[in-house]
Amino acid sequence: MKQKYPLYPSVINALHANGLSKEDADKIPATGPSGRLLKGDVLAYAGRLSDSAYASNLSKIVAEKAHLDLSNIKVVQPKAPAAAAPSTPAAPTEPVPEPVTQVTLPINFKAVLECQKRLQDNLGVYLPLSEFVARATELANEDLPRSKKAQPTADELFDAIVGVNNIPTTSRGHFIPEVSSPPSFAPKSARVPPKSDIIDILSGKPAKPRAAKTAVPAASAIASPVNVFSVSVPKGEEKRATLFLERVKAVLEKQPGDLVL
Repeated sequence: MKQKYPLYPSVINALHANGLSKEDADKIPATGPSGRLLKGDVLAYAGRLSDSAYASNLSKIVAEKAHLDLSNIKVVQPKAPAAAAPSTPAAPTEPVPEPVTQVTLPINFKAVLECQKRLQDNLGVYLPLSEFVARATELANEDLPRSKKAQPTADELFDAIVGVNNIPTTSRGHFIPEVSSPPSFAPKSARVPPKSDIIDILSGKPAKPRAAKTAVPAASAIASPVNVFSVSVPKGEEKRATLFLERVKAVLEKQPGDLVL
């Protein structure tokens, strides 16, 4: 029977070793899968193996490998879990505080004091300075440049997805200034040394102690109505805070009357 498949290298070597040709291979009964010729077939044909022994060994191997031997399977008992070593809870890491900077600006209250006096003289209404500051703060917080640390809202994110770019460039601020007066340094009273009396000098009498005259401070030495406004902001928000304080300064120094209307 002519071989349908190419010969294995081991079969070719067995043919050459036993003086057989490829034509002789067609005469050898094949026992391999799909009728393929095996090396054992060549050796059995050449008389190197007993046909019965080869067939019996082959059938024995097939019989042994035909089923899986599960007779020696043993159930392994589960091992007890090892006691976990007590873990030391990690110390909570404290968040690093964000660096804060302070922005200050001096503001003159002269115009505010004059407006307060006119209001009281003409209308009999007393408006405290704290009310002027509160109204100026409310006005200065409007329409400030958008903070660099501001997170976009859900509506803004949706608009960005659909391609609508309408993110506002301004937002309302929440600055609350701290007001403090600058330290005023009053000039020390200058002591005028007492003059010696010519009569006492001629008579040899000791000079009588006289009360020293105290110099009157000049009018320019009186502290002017200036207060220092300051706000504490995160690093990077200095420009926004400076603009806020400049707005407060402008309305308190130049247009305090607008805060009364």
